[in-house]
Amino acid sequence: MTFMLHRRVVQALLEPKMGTRRLDVLRLAADDFSAKRTLAYRRIMFHHEDILIGLQIYRALERVKALCSTGRLWYVKEWYARFHDMHVGRTHNVTWSTVVAHRCRPSDAYYLHFYFQEEHRIAAAAASRFATEEEHEAAAVKRASQWLEGNLRDPHMMAMNWSGLPDVQWVQGTSRRPSFTLAEGDGVAVYDNRYEYWRHEATNIHDGYRSLPQW
Repeated sequence: MTFMLHRRVVQALLEPKMGTRRLDVLRLAADDFSAKRTLAYRRIMFHHEDILIGLQIYRALERVKALCSTGRLWYVKEWYARFHDMHVGRTHNVTWSTVVAHRCRPSDAYYLHFYFQEEHRIAAAAASRFATEEEHEAAAVKRASQWLEGNLRDPHMMAMNWSGLPDVQWVQGTSRRPSFTLAEGDGVAVYDNRYEYWRHEATNIHDGYRSLPQW
């Protein structure tokens, strides 16, 4: 699981907690690891970072609401159509809709950045240059292979492990793609994906959105 937190939520978590008997999570996180603290680490859930963060937010919820201008904490959930494990776990091909690529190696990050810079250009040219999606996919794979060969010759890049890069889909499902805006910094397409309002009382999510589709 991957969390991205608004700065006000981070502020609430980082503020000193006065007059509490709870273990100092921030200090334990900043200090060097010590086997003597194993029980403390497990008690706080350092071995389950998603649960750790969720519990810390829950305990600081009133402070979070006080810091936020609306007095509400919104939770946005990306489902498996957009949250993909790369090598271990619930693995899935990376597509135009992927927004979280989990468990990336350094070489994966370079490759996926190349993919996201190119996939919208390749998809836009699919209808006019090739008769089928299969032909265009093959051409895109060839283009990616050329990019990889260039990195293998680059003295600054060749030391990385370039084997087993994530599987990607270049042109499949182009008709289902929503409109997008190009990010000014690097030319990556930011798609206008749909979300629905969502609540989950069991985990104290009172206001949230989850992405569509949810396959």
